[in-house]
Amino acid sequence: DSVNFVDLWGLETISALKVSLKIADAEYQVVGATYDFVSQYNTMKKENIIGNDHYNHAMANSRAKKRGKFGRATAQFLSFVREATDVIRKGDSDKDIREDNIANRYGRDIKPGESPEEHNAIFDTRKGGRRADLSNIASDDSPKTIRDFLNSFFTRDEYLNKNEKNKEKNKWKK
Repeated sequence: DSVNFVDLWGLETISALKVSLKIADAEYQVVGATYDFVSQYNTMKKENIIGNDHYNHAMANSRAKKRGKFGRATAQFLSFVREATDVIRKGDSDKDIREDNIANRYGRDIKPGESPEEHNAIFDTRKGGRRADLSNIASDDSPKTIRDFLNSFFTRDEYLNKNEKNKEKNKWKK
């Protein structure tokens, strides 16, 4: 009833519930992805296998990405923060960071239905895998700046669609 502002059909309640469920799902993905990173870090420390860190980088990213788009975004953020802290704490070189980012990105490129263990086996040195190596790739498009990192959260189409929606919304405000 638009005159008395009464929701006779309960549509506003349903709409609020849908929003709440979306927020809960996002929170679940973020917390779960963070758990994936901590768990994989603990596994890496426990195994203490020199040269197998790229496998663990890729595994954490794969597991986080499989949780959904917020899991993927969390994986990107945590990978970036981890590399930044490695520079500060350990003095990692640009080459080390870029190679770690290759493993991070490779892990996030997992396809639906694919197992993280199979997808990332290429980096598992315990089973004949190898470390990520800059000489084996044509180009390194990992984020170089904070702006590149933030822009990497959106695909080009998502960014363009978002801008078009904002233009349409603001058109009526003038």
